[in-house]
Amino acid sequence: MASIVIHRVDTQAIPPLAVIYDAPGDCLHIWCETLANLRKQGFVVYEDLEGKYATATGGDIELEVYIEQ
Repeated sequence: MASIVIHRVDTQAIPPLAVIYDAPGDCLHIWCETLANLRKQGFVVYEDLEGKYATATGGDIELEVYIEQ
């Protein structure tokens, strides 16, 4: 499975900005409002107890999500 890190950068933006780092030194910018949006897109989202990290799995893609507090 591919492993991608999503880092929520600006939660006040409309929609909030997220940056996907898909390899060291490479980054792609996408819009990602909430983890609920990932769920709407068909991902199964598992959150940790502290709410700082989550794993979202959809098809053959697994997203490792870090949520900025």
